[in-house]
Order: sequence, then structure tokens, then C-alpha cells
Amino acid sequence: GEVIAWLDRTFKNGAVAVKIWKEIGIELRRPDGTFLLPDDPIFDPIYAHLARRGKPLHAHLAEPIDAWLPLDRKSVHYGYYSSNPEWHLYGKPGYPSHAAIIAARDHILEKHPQLIVIGAHLGSLEHDLDGIAQRLDRYPNFNIECAARTRNLTRHPPEKVRAFFLKYQDRIMYGVDMSWKPYLGGQPTAALRQAYVRRLEERYRSDYTFYAGSGEIKYDGRAVQALGLPRRVLENFYSGNTRRVFKLDAPAPR
Repeated sequence: GEVIAWLDRTFKNGAVAVKIWKEIGIELRRPDGTFLLPDDPIFDPIYAHLARRGKPLHAHLAEPIDAWLPLDRKSVHYGYYSSNPEWHLYGKPGYPSHAAIIAARDHILEKHPQLIVIGAHLGSLEHDLDGIAQRLDRYPNFNIECAARTRNLTRHPPEKVRAFFLKYQDRIMYGVDMSWKPYLGGQPTAALRQAYVRRLEERYRSDYTFYAGSGEIKYDGRAVQALGLPRRVLENFYSGNTRRVFKLDAPAPR
């Protein structure tokens, strides 16, 4: 009850969604030591309330499947897991499997079919376009965003990725997963701000070249085939779907 009341206050103050993060499933534990999974009944009243209010759940659950595999220098996630070993679960018995966490996420959608869910980072299924498609087909209120996973998409056959975007053009949102955190590096300065904006623009332009360009391009130092998506698909991807799913054009709460 207290959580729901607090959420309602945040909605009144302008919040448009709720985010659940990956510590649910691979960090937080119950009193008996078992891991708290995102479909635990303790969350059901919250999910039901969000569904009633029409507020989306932005679900960053699990990690890329590479977190459960040995470190591989060829993986697009090698840099992250080599420098953030606390999230690399290979060789750490007792943690839920990738499949178990994804199944728990799917179970939320089954228990709360009216709940709008956005699967962050391609729903942590960036390695499996067919698996994403199956869930988009099965759960009408499931959507995905591609923040920090465009590089994964460049590893799939381009014709398959393009067909995926054409078919699910109303269900995919763009994102970069970049935030400026000056508190990690001391006092913020104008130079730090400018450097962050420059990195953000470089990432955005590199991504846009992949999605909207044509022919062979360079992405993160690799030669890949651009998707050449139609304008309408790009408009949905970069703006329209996000505005609709998060109701950004709705009147401000009173």
C-alpha cells in the first residue's frame, strides 16, 4: 500500500513509467537466501496497479546471455564484463539462469496481460531475434528498446534484422543507454559536459547510419551492412512509439 501510494504521488508529479532493474533476479535475496525473481507474488499488487493506471513497466531484467558464458574477447560485451566482474555470473553457482529470469519476466506478462511492458536492451534477448519475435507475437503489450544493443544487432544477418524491424515497427524504440555521471569523476566542468555531449552525438550518429544508411558502413570498427529502413519505420522507432507507449503527448496530470 505504501509503495502504491508513493507511486501515485510520483505520477501526479509527472512520472510516466516505473522501472524495474536487474538486481531483481541476480542480486536481491529473500530472508531464506534464495533470489527474489521479478514474478514474485510480492510484486503483483504493484503490477496490477500499474496496469489499472495504464503506466508502463520499463523492465531491465537479466543481462546479456554473455554474462553466463566464459569471457570472450570477440563478444561485444567483453569490455563490460571484464571491467564489471560483479555482473559476470559464469562460474558462480547458485545464481538463477538467464532462461529462468526471462521466464519470470514472461510470467509477469502472463499474469498481467493488460500491463504495458518495455523490455530494456532488446528484452535481454539480443542474441535471439526469433525469441524476441515469439514474445512480441505472444504478448500484445510487450515492447522492446535497443539501448546499448545496436552493436548486437550488427552481428545478425542484416536482412533478418531489417525484416524484424519492418514486421514489428510499432513495438521497437530507440535508446542509447548513456548518462552523464560527473559524481564519479569529481567536480563537473564545462569540458566534461562537452565531452559527454560529443560522445552522445557520436553514438547517435553511428547508430543512425546503421539504421537509416545504405550499403557497407563501419560500426565500432567493423564493416557491416546498413539496414536502410524506410522513413516511416524510422519515425516510429526514434519517436512515435516512445511517445505513444509512454503517453508523452497526454495532458499533464493535475
